[in-house]
Amino acid sequence: ERSVMDSFKPITSFEKTGPGQMWYRMAVLISFIGIIYWGYTQPTEFDDFLKSNRQFVDDLYEGNLLSDMAQYSKDNIDNPYKIPTIEDLLSEMNHEEGDEDGVGDDFSGEERVENVNFLGDEEDTEEDDVDAMLESLLH
Repeated sequence: ERSVMDSFKPITSFEKTGPGQMWYRMAVLISFIGIIYWGYTQPTEFDDFLKSNRQFVDDLYEGNLLSDMAQYSKDNIDNPYKIPTIEDLLSEMNHEEGDEDGVGDDFSGEERVENVNFLGDEEDTEEDDVDAMLESLLH
């Protein structure tokens, strides 16, 4: 009887092949080596992770992700706001004068009605209400 190990003997053998077989064997060997090389050079998920992490850190240090508004505020601490020009001031004054004349009102000429109870004292309005109720009962 033969054992399993006997099926692997000899490990290598160099026998002469039939005519025309050498070219096929060389093509298979070159294809096998090419596939192994291609698989070895393909990037892995870990390589993609490292690349994206490196890109993120580079963007962070270059300032592409965060604005420098805090540094801008420190640099311009003496200029906290924009100083208006004379043209801006004059146009604002003209706009305010137009509003006082009623040109810019949205009410189309209607007079504004104010709450009468809001302007007066609360005690006076309550007394007036009580007086009005008593008069309506007597008449």
